Amino acid sequence: MPRVCDLQEMAEAEGEMEKVENLRLELEDLEDRAKELDSRRTSTISAIRLAFSCSDSLCCYYYYYFLYLQ
Repeated sequence: MPRVCDLQEMAEAEGEMEKVENLRLELEDLEDRAKELDSRRTSTISAIRLAFSCSDSLCCYYYYYFLYLQ
């Protein structure tokens, strides 16, 4: 399956400027979604790392609650 950027290049080469613009907007949406997911993933990894570095089991419970039970 061709990537969005490849489709955009093909549409540009064929002179289909409306399609180029639609694909550009779709690509921007995909990039924004990727940034959002990466930020969420990084945040979760940091919280888990902090939770497991706690020596106090009550502290770990609070992090677990914060992450999964809210």
